[in-house]
Order: sequence, then C-alpha cells, then structure tokens
Amino acid sequence: MDTPFKIYGPFEIQDKLKVTNKQYQKYFWSGCVEKDDEHYKLSEAKGLYLFSLRHDPNFTPWYVGMTEREFKTEVFTDRNMLMIRDRLVNEHGVLCLHLLENQKQSGEDFHKTSVVESCTWIEDFIQQMCRIKNPEFFNLSKSKFLLKAAIEGITDGTANPGIPPERIRTFRKAIGFDD
Repeated sequence: MDTPFKIYGPFEIQDKLKVTNKQYQKYFWSGCVEKDDEHYKLSEAKGLYLFSLRHDPNFTPWYVGMTEREFKTEVFTDRNMLMIRDRLVNEHGVLCLHLLENQKQSGEDFHKTSVVESCTWIEDFIQQMCRIKNPEFFNLSKSKFLLKAAIEGITDGTANPGIPPERIRTFRKAIGFDD
C-alpha cells in the first residue's frame, strides 16, 4: 500500500525579511525544523511546500512548490526569497511554511514516473484549492490549465457564500467535499 504524503508545520517565520539571510536558513533547518525526533532529517526529504501568511486563526496561501531535490536546497531558493522580500514582507500576517513529505516506499526511486506524477497531481490540486482561497496566489505557470479544469462550485472559487444550487450541493455531498 502506498503511504500518503505526510504534512509538517506550520513552521512560523516571525521575521519575513530575516528568512532571506543564508545564516537564518541554516538555523531554520538545524534548529527550528530538526530539533526533535518528529522532524529528524526532514530537511533532506522531498515533496511539496506551501508558503502562507497566518492571521489568527486563518491562513492565506501564497505559493506552492515541488522539490526535485531535498527541502533544504529548494524551499529557500533565491527566487522564493525574492518573492517573499518583494511581495510578502509588507503583507500583514506571520509567514508560515507547511511541508508535505513524500513518504515513498523504501528503495523506491523518487524520480520514478509514478512518484513524479503523484507529486505533480498534488501540486496542481493544492494550487487549485489555494486559488479559491486567494485569487492573488503567486503560482502562474499552470493557471490557464487550472481555470479550464475547474469544477463549478468546488474548485472554481464561485461557490455561493449562501446556499449553493441543489445540483452543486448534492455533488459536493456525493464526493465528500462537505463532510
């Protein structure tokens, strides 16, 4: 049986500008993330990551990424740090990081097609859900595709804040969306 992606976090980054510093990033991985058995060697794992801003008790998603190598070499890339510095530093809220570790079977090659396909599908799914919550979500590469693949009242962000039409309500119940 395949093992699901395991969720870690949120890891809070109180000073958004400080995270752009390489020394702070080293501290983050050695001190913040890997300080106990639960996060042992998490920095060396592969999977997906999500940057969001926390406004008690809510989170606003801003960017999701997929790793080809381990988290510690891809989460804090120059590109991601520019995004944080230029777009999120002045936004209200605490910067948070969620990590989704790919719990591959022992001995399974991470770059095996089925593993890459599952990561890609999950990244697309997370992007779709994040766009509903935050129309200003940063990921743009697949936005046209995701808009074409949207489902009315579920993944298109048009769910009526009141009571949706019966056809949408029953479909949502049928797939367990509102359970």
